[in-house]
This record gives sequence, structure tokens and C-alpha cells, in this order.
Amino acid sequence: MNSGILYLKPINIEMMSFSPEIIGIIAGTLSCFTFIPQIIRVLKTKSVKDISFSTYLIVLISEFGWFFYGCCIGSLSIVLTTIVACLSAMYILYLKLKLDKEFSFQKYLFEYL
Repeated sequence: MNSGILYLKPINIEMMSFSPEIIGIIAGTLSCFTFIPQIIRVLKTKSVKDISFSTYLIVLISEFGWFFYGCCIGSLSIVLTTIVACLSAMYILYLKLKLDKEFSFQKYLFEYL
């Protein structure tokens, strides 16, 4: 019966010698490291001019979605890594707001909405 939803057959976990959750934790940890170079660069240069507020706002919203999804399916790897990714994205947004003297929400809202 085709419900219109793409369904992938899960891998037989019993045949694996390790938990797939370990793969999730490793992959999620590597994903979290993607924010570190940007944070280091901003802290060194004190420049956030080229950082897109919209991009990090979308990242933050999507990470909240992944967090709730991870909670719903009980995936520790998704929950933990999305918490770290959310904190990293929020920190970059905080730095953008703190260091960019030309940025204003009113200007942002009128430009993009």
C-alpha cells in the first residue's frame, strides 16, 4: 500500500556489532564542529559584517525542528547534537547583534519580509 510517503527499509540492527546511535553521535558531533571556525573568526576579527542573520536564523529554526523530532523518536544522538548546534547558532546570532552596529530588526524585517 503506497501512502505517498517515501519509506526506506531499516538496516537489520541485529547483524551490526555496534549501535547505530554511535554513528549518529559521531556524525552529529562533526556537524557541530562546522560552527567553530565561524565563531573563532568572529572572536578574532570582531567583524560580523559578512555573516547572514537570515542564514543563522534558519539554521536555528531547523535545529529546533530536529530537536523536537529527536525527542519524539527518542534519539539521544539527535537531541544532544541539536542542542550544541542550537547553542552555537544562537551564539553567532548574539555576536551579530552585539558587534554589527548597522544591524537593526526594523531594517531587517522591511528588507526581507
